Amino acid sequence: MKARSLILILLSATLSLSAWAQNRPSGQIVFTPQIYDFGTIKEVDGPVTCTVSYRNTSDRPYVINFVSAGCGCTTPVYDKAPLMPGKEARMKITFDPKDRPGYFRKDVYLISNDRRSTDIVTITGTVEGRPHKITDDYPVVFTPSSLRGESNSVWFGNIPVGYRHTKTLGLYNPSDRPVEISAEASPDGRLSVNAPSVLPAKGRGQLLVTYDLKSDPVYAPFTVRITLKVDGATVATIKGEGVSTPDFTSLTSDQRISVPRADPSSRFRYFGDISVGSRNDHRFTITNGGGRRLDIVGVFCSSSQTSCRLDRKSLEPGQSAFADVTVTPTGKGRLSESVTLVTNDPTDPVLKLRLTGNVK
Repeated sequence: MKARSLILILLSATLSLSAWAQNRPSGQIVFTPQIYDFGTIKEVDGPVTCTVSYRNTSDRPYVINFVSAGCGCTTPVYDKAPLMPGKEARMKITFDPKDRPGYFRKDVYLISNDRRSTDIVTITGTVEGRPHKITDDYPVVFTPSSLRGESNSVWFGNIPVGYRHTKTLGLYNPSDRPVEISAEASPDGRLSVNAPSVLPAKGRGQLLVTYDLKSDPVYAPFTVRITLKVDGATVATIKGEGVSTPDFTSLTSDQRISVPRADPSSRFRYFGDISVGSRNDHRFTITNGGGRRLDIVGVFCSSSQTSCRLDRKSLEPGQSAFADVTVTPTGKGRLSESVTLVTNDPTDPVLKLRLTGNVK
């Protein structure tokens, strides 16, 4: 038992060092400032922009291969030319405060030519929100009608099998007359939808969207669609998404102390510049860092461009599995693929491995 415990400790330390190596700074550049504070800004004033400089303090060129802001509200603009030793460049970062009142902190990640490190520059601030209106609660307009909704999609999240799961989507009729509402679910077999038959003038209502995993349980990501009609005319197709997982609701407190845990060697792979039709391989390692057997109950690729092969799907504590992923791009542009693993890890049952690159 002592030898096994020592092995688990050493394995955990190795994985921690590996994760640290992937996220540590390159040591090549210095930002001025490292953290830019916008202070208090007003939502009604629109996007704000700052400029940060970065100097190459190393003895070799620094090339930015990939930049990720992690949020659509943050947009970095930078020079893609190699930054030579001793030289300085500037990056403009624009933040859009729309619908984001309160404090914010956004990181911009720079992956350089060595691909083994990540440089991070941060923006912070506080957004003073605009005066609240009822239409703020229903930002989506289902044209050509005037009907408004909370969203144009429904996110179920990670939901356990064995139950019927219902989500709501709020509707608002801003017009001066009542409107008839109807909704049709895609022929999925598990999806049903219930809509208010009439929304009065200035009235509110809800779509009730139910996904049934009680009678036919399956572990998989799912995408469903709902056709929304106003006065008999189609005004929107609403997408619903989620992932069905094993049921952990019956676990006792004692059982939750010792559970399987899926620890990936990484969750991200950047291939850089690749060509159409080329084969791009990467191996992820999944280790069971928990105290019970880990079962990988489902493996799903985002498109036909990507395939994944696992050498094993059941892992005892301390064991590892190799997930060999191959991406063969079929068209030019930004590559954004993923592999989703569904496991019996109750803490994080859905493990998504992302693969990106630039297809020339």
